[in-house]
Amino acid sequence: MTKSNKRYPWLSLFGLFLALVLVMAQSQFVAMAEDLDDVVYDHFITYKYASQHTLGPQGSVTFTILLYNSGTDTVTADVVDTMPAELTYVTGTANNGGVYNGDDHQISWTGIEIPSTTQVLLTFDAAAQAVIRDSVEVVNNVIVTTNQSVYDTETCVLLLPTQPMDDVEFPVVDSVIIDEGDALTSQEVTLYINAKDNIGVENMMIKEYQVIEKPNSGNTWDVVESSEWVPFEEEYEWMLGDLPGVHFIGVWVADAAGNISHATQEAFDFASYLEQETTITNKIGMIPYAVYYDAGVDVDADLTRISAEGSVNLLVWYPENYDAPDAVAIDPDLEPITFNTPTAGTYLFMVDAQSDVTYNLSISPVGGPSAWHKMPEAGVDENVEVSSLFLLGEIGLDPISQAISDQPGNAPVIPLVPPPNMKKFYLPSVWR
Repeated sequence: MTKSNKRYPWLSLFGLFLALVLVMAQSQFVAMAEDLDDVVYDHFITYKYASQHTLGPQGSVTFTILLYNSGTDTVTADVVDTMPAELTYVTGTANNGGVYNGDDHQISWTGIEIPSTTQVLLTFDAAAQAVIRDSVEVVNNVIVTTNQSVYDTETCVLLLPTQPMDDVEFPVVDSVIIDEGDALTSQEVTLYINAKDNIGVENMMIKEYQVIEKPNSGNTWDVVESSEWVPFEEEYEWMLGDLPGVHFIGVWVADAAGNISHATQEAFDFASYLEQETTITNKIGMIPYAVYYDAGVDVDADLTRISAEGSVNLLVWYPENYDAPDAVAIDPDLEPITFNTPTAGTYLFMVDAQSDVTYNLSISPVGGPSAWHKMPEAGVDENVEVSSLFLLGEIGLDPISQAISDQPGNAPVIPLVPPPNMKKFYLPSVWR
């Protein structure tokens, strides 16, 4: 049953507030403002990597420019990649309309749109000269200009006079799927991991992230569980962290030579843990649950208060809505919320309480299993289809940009050029 928000007047601002709270929870960011009362936040990550770290004569390498937008608005970017003189552009390999200028030795992309909480990968191939006289490290630089800022990032490749004898290619994580649905009542899940390497994947590291709301400190994405490095398995049993709500899991893989995969959106999935008899204490009162549905699905969400004291409410947002919730159930009149999904996407179910309370939440059907992938009928294969649907844009910030910026050997890229007449402040990693 969809209920009006007339009895809950602050709901018209709640969705925007939620998005801003989560967007502000970056692991590290730069704020630019006239003063601290007028802060503009930058939530756009640029990251560049090569398919291999070493190249011999006439060898080729694929460069990838990753653009990731963890904010709530679409970002438009112009990209200019300057090739090192020691490498030659392989004609016709730039994707997404990239254009090569031989005079400047540059590949450029214009007007690339990156929707909220999604990635765009720009790629091209380069080849080494037929003769390499001395070992040299070459730097491939890229400048990304958005409507807010300018970013500068680079990656390096080592050129050798002879073909490298060791394995120099990085493995790739093609997909990660958590169990067979998104709304889960058990912490025990199976991870389905699809990864590849030119020789073979040997090990993997799993990290689990969750929004942690702390009294007087706002929200932050924290690593709540980590496996360290363990032998690689395509199906891996995992125990979700104890806290209820939405959990993200990211996977990195390594080969026998120690080459480590790069963090991309494909290496992540999310699931929501619906703990039975959940207790909210210490006024930590907002717990988000996210479930992916196709269009035309009949959904039933039922919140029940168990404790005699306290008050708890359920709010639901449909995809791409940052304003007032699309449906609410208000304590003590906690009737089930039922609706037919108008569009495919990630739906946000928010439990809100401002006092200590114990509740049960059920969401049916369980949705998922993933916003990007379809569950294989038998195991996981390399042909899992990746769709263009973006993940969790309805909530705002996710931990993927944090994971990208924490990739070994790379620091977060901050704007080179602040907006005119703006002062720069470096803020801590909590929102107050």
